[in-house]
Amino acid sequence: MNHTTNNISFMQHNIGKQKQNIVGMIHDWADALPDILFIQEPAFYQIGTQPSLVEKDGIPVYGTPSYPEYHTFIPSSADIDNPPRVATLVRSTIPKHAISLDPLRSPNRDTLTLVLQINEDEHIHLTNMYCPHGVHMNVILEPLQEHFQPIDEPWLLAGDFNSHSPTWSPFVPHEGHAVRAELLEEFLADRGFVLFSEPGVPTRKP
Repeated sequence: MNHTTNNISFMQHNIGKQKQNIVGMIHDWADALPDILFIQEPAFYQIGTQPSLVEKDGIPVYGTPSYPEYHTFIPSSADIDNPPRVATLVRSTIPKHAISLDPLRSPNRDTLTLVLQINEDEHIHLTNMYCPHGVHMNVILEPLQEHFQPIDEPWLLAGDFNSHSPTWSPFVPHEGHAVRAELLEEFLADRGFVLFSEPGVPTRKP
């Protein structure tokens, strides 16, 4: 990775809790792996056991799969009863000490914000979001109101918002999604976010 914000590559994908989807992506992009992978609905299961003086078979340890090509980060509040719905993968070529969790902008299992140190004086904030079906957008955005305010550093936000707008889903029926999309667009525009993709070009594969 070239340590300038202009040369960070990234990809966003909902993998539907299937580990093999990431394995396939890493294989397909072997020659040009993105620096950042914003994953929604990551796989989360028992990855090992912790020794115990009480439990003969040990205490189950749950987590997301690890990949040698990436450092993997999930919300600290996630557990087996409330598994993470986002995971952010950062290329292992980037030193782990250059990446930190922003707890104020990571309020629940659906939102994760990392701060990546580019150089001594430059940082970039990386927010990964998942907006579940059946939850009003105001309820989703409420925990973000206080700390999602404009900052003087680059801030990249990606996610699966389950909100179809003509701006990014021109060929998808918008019935039932219009209000969600409008609330999301208004929330982001008020905070200075701009759409990275070309308006009117679909961001969701059929």
